Amino acid sequence: MNHRHLTKDAAYTLPAVDDMLDRGDAVTWADLAAEIERAPFGPVAERVLRICAAHKMYGTSALWPAFVALVRSEAGDKRGG
Repeated sequence: MNHRHLTKDAAYTLPAVDDMLDRGDAVTWADLAAEIERAPFGPVAERVLRICAAHKMYGTSALWPAFVALVRSEAGDKRGG
């Protein structure tokens, strides 16, 4: 799915992530999830949390923060924390 604000040079900006969360399909969400798994404490994960807090989307606003928390928990376990 093509998303407004999402270009090769502007991937994962706040507007792009907002659009991905609001209008994304399974492929888009899989790409976003992979980026969060790659860097669970990184800027994309932080943007997802920020957007979900500010933009209430049915189901999405609860799902993604829980996913980020799970990935962060697993990353902490791997680091010994």
